[in-house]
Amino acid sequence: MVNLKLYKGTIDNFKNNLREISENLKYFLDKTLNVGNDFGGPSIYFHKKALLEQKNNFLSDEHLIMIL
Repeated sequence: MVNLKLYKGTIDNFKNNLREISENLKYFLDKTLNVGNDFGGPSIYFHKKALLEQKNNFLSDEHLIMIL
């Protein structure tokens, strides 16, 4: 049995993040649509590559190279 009291801070943080996202959904959606304006060129390429590695080879050498 997992003692949830050990994870109270993590759970509270997660709940706060969810609340902030739900209260500001339009802002965050607009931000994601315009992310290319903030991070252009190679940044987007490597971000997409890291997401693909996460999906296919989580914590593989290639994935770690992409995120570190």
